[in-house]
Amino acid sequence: MAAEKTRERSKIRKIIRAVLVALAFVIGILLLVGTVTAFFVFRVKTFEFEGSSTYSHAEIEQASGVTQGSNLLFLNLQQTARQIEETLPNLVDVEIRRKLPNTLVIAYDETTMAYAVQTGENAFAVTNSGFKVLSHMNAQPEGTVLVVTGMPPLAAREGTVLSFVNDPSSTDETLQAMLGIAAAISESGAENIDEINVTDLQNLYLIYDGRVLVKLGGATQLEEKLQLCVNSMEKEDAIDTTHGGTLNLTVPGRAYFRPMKIAEMPELAPYLPAVQPKENVEETEPDDAREDADEADEEEADYDEEEDAGNDEDDAYDTDGTDEEDT
Repeated sequence: MAAEKTRERSKIRKIIRAVLVALAFVIGILLLVGTVTAFFVFRVKTFEFEGSSTYSHAEIEQASGVTQGSNLLFLNLQQTARQIEETLPNLVDVEIRRKLPNTLVIAYDETTMAYAVQTGENAFAVTNSGFKVLSHMNAQPEGTVLVVTGMPPLAAREGTVLSFVNDPSSTDETLQAMLGIAAAISESGAENIDEINVTDLQNLYLIYDGRVLVKLGGATQLEEKLQLCVNSMEKEDAIDTTHGGTLNLTVPGRAYFRPMKIAEMPELAPYLPAVQPKENVEETEPDDAREDADEADEEEADYDEEEDAGNDEDDAYDTDGTDEEDT
């Protein structure tokens, strides 16, 4: 009896062993077929392009580094997309997809220049709105491109985003401030901004229409500040579109405009030929508005001692960008 049970268990073990061997053989055959298929069947034969660009399809295909006959399954899609964006700077949002069995799909958008970031004396990196470098120029580009000055980038290679830090893992505060200002300008619809200066991240400023120094202070509440700038300059331009001055937006929710004194405005030196100093400025709000402007000077850390000493003499008034008096 015991011998029969032993024989039965031995038969079962043999059957299980045979089944396992058969399964292993089948799996091996499938793997072999899959490997052969991957190497010899799924190879790039055609490219499809989705998007509109000044680059030709041939240029985009060449920039991808993928050639006909490349293995479609083993391609690193993210690396290929990044290579295209770096090789062809005007392309952004590149996406690579496989379309089995033999097609590689390349989708993309084309960006446009928005900023000219000063990289040295008479040297500029032309970038898009995200500060990706599109090209380099030895003179400030003409047209609607907005100039960024005050802090030359440490890295400005075409096809990559500007960098102001040595360590890529550290926070690039200058770039973040620039992106914040760019977003605020776009969101507020601000126009006639000629320059962004990022020399001091706690004392950022803009140049408006080549004649008004717009003091932003730090890189906080930028959308609110730019909207206040738009409202304030609409009010100022309704009075006079030629005079210069300083628009102080460093006090949250308040805007103070002071007519320009050329000797005190070195930041406007490149724009001064088109600016006429305003003389005999008439107050547009009561005396208490003048007092509010003086109080703002005390709150604003970046006003120098000369401005503080001259508060009582400046023909200044404040505005909150509305028709109501600022009290």
